[in-house]
Amino acid sequence: MRAYFDASAFAKGYLREPGTDRVRELLVSADSVGMCVLGLTELISALCRQIREGRLSKREYRGIRAMVLADISDTDMVQLTGAVVDRSINLLERSALHASDALHIASAMEWEADCFISSDRQQLEAAQQAGLECIVV
Repeated sequence: MRAYFDASAFAKGYLREPGTDRVRELLVSADSVGMCVLGLTELISALCRQIREGRLSKREYRGIRAMVLADISDTDMVQLTGAVVDRSINLLERSALHASDALHIASAMEWEADCFISSDRQQLEAAQQAGLECIVV
């Protein structure tokens, strides 16, 4: 299975929250994992927010960051190409999405994902309307 992870879903693999066990199962069972290059910066941003909010120590952050960077080496990073941008514009014109959500869906489509994994229900609805199989975590 070619599993595309939105940053919100990928983060659950490292932060203990609802959906973490399911994300870990999906990561293990996937033949290949895809994520937009934008997802890495979103993930690091989420981890930094955890530090600011006192839910993660700087030491914990460094450990998680190291794991993320090691795991990313096995992930297909979808680049923000012209084709991805064009698809995202079409999605934005059809659905009420944030630009980054549209870029993730477009990236999954361009990568030819078997499934799109996210915790954002509005994004999942748009991904499903675009023809992607979706998994909520």
